[in-house]
Amino acid sequence: MTLSIDLLKEKFNRYNALIFAGRLPDVPILICEAKTFAGQCRSKVRRLPDGRREHYDFTIKISNKFSQTEEELDDTLIHEMIHYFIALHGFEDTSTHGQLFKAMMHSINASHGRNITISGHYDRDTMQAAKGRWHVVAVMQMKNGQTGIKVLPRVQPKIITFYKNVKASRQVKSVDLYLHCDPYFDTFPTSTALRVHYVESELLQSKLQGAHRLEVSGNTLIQR
Repeated sequence: MTLSIDLLKEKFNRYNALIFAGRLPDVPILICEAKTFAGQCRSKVRRLPDGRREHYDFTIKISNKFSQTEEELDDTLIHEMIHYFIALHGFEDTSTHGQLFKAMMHSINASHGRNITISGHYDRDTMQAAKGRWHVVAVMQMKNGQTGIKVLPRVQPKIITFYKNVKASRQVKSVDLYLHCDPYFDTFPTSTALRVHYVESELLQSKLQGAHRLEVSGNTLIQR
């Protein structure tokens, strides 16, 4: 469907009243040409005198590069409005799509017949804006019992190509992709060469605590 700012603002106002009891202030809604996300809620963060973090200067972006039905567009917008609601009110969550987000999502789906999901397109801008240096890490379980890792460039086509090539290897039993900012991964070179760095499995599992899973769906990376 054809996007317009007026249409998105009308939908925002409707769902703000219907779902969020009008508790979301007006926010700039922009149409962009991003190919890595259908929707995005961005904000700046400042530290208050009492040590708390405050989000401000919010923006919601909707990409016109995805072919969405009106229902899918509405679900995308409501998804970003949940992010806006949580950050605006200073609520703590366990992760970007943590327990609070999921609880709100499930409640809205059940109460309003929506089909909102936590799946989103790989968002490199969000990664780079986050605290710390983020890495895309491929973890390979080899058929000889060893565990190997590879730190990949944060470029979607290169990640997907590497994943598919390694998955087809006769020496590899399984491959998983993670997004993490542990300094441990700073020590590994970033490349798509098929050379694997072997590590202790128990050490690696401890370093992957809190990591986000990435999945390959066709030619798209999806963060879980």
